[in-house]
Amino acid sequence: MAAVSASEGVNTKITKLRSRDGRFKFVMQDDRNIVLYKCEQAIWASNTWTPNPNGPYSLVMQGDGNLVAYEPNGHPFWASNTWHCGPGPFQLIMQDDGNCVLYDANRKPHWATNTWQPC
Repeated sequence: MAAVSASEGVNTKITKLRSRDGRFKFVMQDDRNIVLYKCEQAIWASNTWTPNPNGPYSLVMQGDGNLVAYEPNGHPFWASNTWHCGPGPFQLIMQDDGNCVLYDANRKPHWATNTWQPC
C-alpha cells in the first residue's frame, strides 16, 4: 500500500506503507520507533524507540489530519501536529521519491519526512 486516507470521524491504523516501486517503506516498529527505510536502510526515524518495548503500538492517520502514534493504553507519544490543518479527507503517501507526505484534500502538503532521494 502506497497511501492511506482518513476523513472526519474516520481514523485509519497504519502498520506499514510501501512506495509503489517497493524501494521505500514507512513502518511502526515493535520497539516504539517509526522508521522510513530505503532498501532496508533507515533514512528517517521518529527517535521514539525504547530499550524495553511494551507494545503493541499504534500509528493512526486521524480524520482530523493528525498522524499520531499511541501507547497500548491509548496515550499519544508522537504526532505530526497537523490537526485541522486543511480540508479533509487527508492522505499519507509513501512516494516513490522516498518522501512520506501528508496531504489535505487540495493536495497541499502539511507534514513530510523530507527524505526525497535522487534516483
